[in-house]
Amino acid sequence: MGQAEERFSAVYAAHYGRVLAFCLRRAVPDAARDAAAETFLVAWRRLDDLPAEPLPYLMKTAGFVLRDQSRSSRRQDRVAARISDTPSPAMPDHGEAVAASVDVERVLQRLSPSDRELLMLSAWDDLDAAAIGAVVGCSTATARVRLHRARRRFAHQLQQLTGALDVQVPASSRTTRETA
Repeated sequence: MGQAEERFSAVYAAHYGRVLAFCLRRAVPDAARDAAAETFLVAWRRLDDLPAEPLPYLMKTAGFVLRDQSRSSRRQDRVAARISDTPSPAMPDHGEAVAASVDVERVLQRLSPSDRELLMLSAWDDLDAAAIGAVVGCSTATARVRLHRARRRFAHQLQQLTGALDVQVPASSRTTRETA
């Protein structure tokens, strides 16, 4: 095995599980596995362009692949609907299954898609501000500010929903260390 194959094998072994988990939170299992495979195909083709820490790059690529899959699926549904003259069924929202409680689920749905994405990258993907910035395409400082604001909006929405007087939203330990 050559150096390129060894490097790719190491990247795949180290990050496939997290990329697949990222995809599973955003798509049905079959589509998620396809997206993870496509992500690593892109990584193989662009192996020389992979950064030293490839996880944010892989997650960003997976996001692009999932968006492409979704657009393609919607196009296919529209064509099928035109052909059959029957309305196409709505795509199920698999992000709801991720929420651990009904209140958290409701609050997440009230937030903007960008706030949800930041919170998910921080809490569920356990990324620090630098990695989040790389995934969403902004600087580390901007990612920290956006994440802080998203957490505040989350806490405010949760307070409104539950009627709690003082809601504390704990930051992940990694982000807390960075901002200290």
